[in-house]
Amino acid sequence: MLLETKCQDHTTRCALSAQQYSAFNFEYFRTELSHIANTSMTFFTVKPSTCPGCTWTYEIMTMLLQGRAEGPSYSKMHVMLEASAPENLEGLTSPRFLNSHLSYSRIPADIRQKRVKVVFVARNPKDAAVSLYNMMSGMKHYSYSGSFANWLPLYMRGGLAYQAYPKYLLGWEEVYKSKQHEMIVLYYEDLKKDMAKEIRSLAQFLDLPENEKLVEEIAEKCQFHEMKTRFDAKMLGTSSYKSGTNYGFMRKGEVGNWKHWFTVAQNEMFDKYIHEQLHGSMYNFTYQISDVAFKD
Repeated sequence: MLLETKCQDHTTRCALSAQQYSAFNFEYFRTELSHIANTSMTFFTVKPSTCPGCTWTYEIMTMLLQGRAEGPSYSKMHVMLEASAPENLEGLTSPRFLNSHLSYSRIPADIRQKRVKVVFVARNPKDAAVSLYNMMSGMKHYSYSGSFANWLPLYMRGGLAYQAYPKYLLGWEEVYKSKQHEMIVLYYEDLKKDMAKEIRSLAQFLDLPENEKLVEEIAEKCQFHEMKTRFDAKMLGTSSYKSGTNYGFMRKGEVGNWKHWFTVAQNEMFDKYIHEQLHGSMYNFTYQISDVAFKD
């Protein structure tokens, strides 16, 4: 399937090749992966536009569960629901944990029916948008070459990978409020502000014994600059990136980088959009570190 949209300037075609990314083969999840919830696991999910947040959480959880501040022996892609072969997932020892960018309705039924623990990582919608734009512009399989100005309306309409971000967030809010699963919500920005505090919360959620020394060691090991050194070259391989784009899997890792991308008009339009979509929701987003949380 190829999704094509004519950009506003009528000169650039913005194409997304869905067949090149297994996340779009939803029938695959319903059939081939429908039976993988037979052993104990902790399952966590994150929106695709916040991939560093997903990798970040995967690193922290791995270190917490193994009881030492050493990175996993394989990348998060190996245990990513929509990117890994069923035999890889079935071969994991218990307790196992998976990661995914999928909406809840796309998770295989056997996982939804099992009372797994869910760690949900959210990022403020503006930085999330910039992150996804750079990923789509920098990686070959998205085949996108348009400008941010032309891309942003597509993102807001939900015409790109997965679904519109507010719809995704609200879907997982329903899961949280239903109490069908034990679920904790982490914010990317809170990890940036006080990682040790968030690691403690996560350890408590995972029913792990207190270990302040381990928390401090993990917080040091999982600083963004440390992870960027470890991950940029090996996460997807250099063949996945477009030549000349200067894109790395771990890009900036900043809170507030959106200010370098949004014009005043785009910011006002996006604020209105987020308010309309998420007003009254449970989410409190921080758009720069010095800001108090803003309730949408």
